[in-house]
Amino acid sequence: MGHLNKQFWPKRGYTKAHLIDYYSKAAPFVLPHLQDRPLTLIRFPEGIEGESFYQKDWKEAAPPWVNRVTIETEEETHRKMIVCNNASTLVWLANLGNIELHPSYSRVDPEEVLAPPILSFSTSTLRSAKGKKGWIGNGSSRERRSPFG
Repeated sequence: MGHLNKQFWPKRGYTKAHLIDYYSKAAPFVLPHLQDRPLTLIRFPEGIEGESFYQKDWKEAAPPWVNRVTIETEEETHRKMIVCNNASTLVWLANLGNIELHPSYSRVDPEEVLAPPILSFSTSTLRSAKGKKGWIGNGSSRERRSPFG
């Protein structure tokens, strides 16, 4: 671990050490949602106000406890993606300045790649063809319905 005093949220005074501590404490609650899911990382190496970048393909070396999976992309290339199955990997990601974790909808199980077990809806405001405003919410279709029918 390096640069633990680096300001990640300067206006609030939170450092990289705070992020690592938070991820450590949140691990029991977060890991079940990340289990066996390839991650898209959004890294902020200079903190939330600095430059950020997306990282899907992990070409660098990684510690032995970090799981990676090779995914074939639509362009027929291969991408090595991080899979966060343990608290050590979560802490390692925080140390890299990874503030946002975006798990894939499908798991590394080949059966689920073809049929992801999650359905997601946007919470964005939409306009119907007739100009009426509406929304699509997260959750069960029994709980929330779009005004478009």
